[in-house]
Amino acid sequence: RNCGMAELSAEQKVQVAKGFILASPPGEIGDVVRDVGVLLGGKEALESHLPEIAREYNLKHNEVCKGPDGERVVVCPRGEVDAQGGSFVDPSGGMVLKVD
Repeated sequence: RNCGMAELSAEQKVQVAKGFILASPPGEIGDVVRDVGVLLGGKEALESHLPEIAREYNLKHNEVCKGPDGERVVVCPRGEVDAQGGSFVDPSGGMVLKVD
């Protein structure tokens, strides 16, 4: 039953999904993306937005990832080299890592 409420546009649905994803607890983003994808009728609606949402999430939560040498790298605004490409510098190894 609609109750007189208008249907959300595709972009509005993506923005709602983005809010859920950005609010997900550390380490749970994959589960939240999967669950939100189910609510949207498939993850395909989010596909083109996921790199930017993941970048924002990683920066917000200062996620830690492992570099190719096994060293831990903190994903933070000061280490970001390329906002569009999701590249961050590993200060201990002097390498640029792509985080997705």
